[in-house]
Amino acid sequence: MGKYYKEKLKIDTNHMNDPLGSGNVKLKEIKTIERLQWDYHRRLGDVVLRQAWLIRKNSYTYNKRFKHKANDRHLRRNILFSERKIGKGIEGFLSSLASLFAEETRGYPSRLREIEEEMKADREKELAEAQREAQNKNSKYNWGK
Repeated sequence: MGKYYKEKLKIDTNHMNDPLGSGNVKLKEIKTIERLQWDYHRRLGDVVLRQAWLIRKNSYTYNKRFKHKANDRHLRRNILFSERKIGKGIEGFLSSLASLFAEETRGYPSRLREIEEEMKADREKELAEAQREAQNKNSKYNWGK
């Protein structure tokens, strides 16, 4: 926790504990949502930077000035080890992201389905209105008794 973050936390806790005690406190000065958003971005950034460091550390680089045979076993082996380590690291990264967002997504298991149903209902309404307008449209060719 940096100095800036500690100061923001101290200001917010003072405002939240005693919002009416001092006469110069304004509710607009409470920055709780921005603080939480900043903390979320900070934590997500730490996870991404850790993963980038892991990938860079485990990526195999070979000396390009040295001539390798077309089917060099040692070179292929080292590259495969590197790919395997990086693959496991990325898999762990994605699972950690899933664990971060799992709590939020559990609350809305059928939200996507609800959104699709709403979109479908809106589309059906638009089509019905378009058909009514087409039927009610008067032209010199559309007349009857």
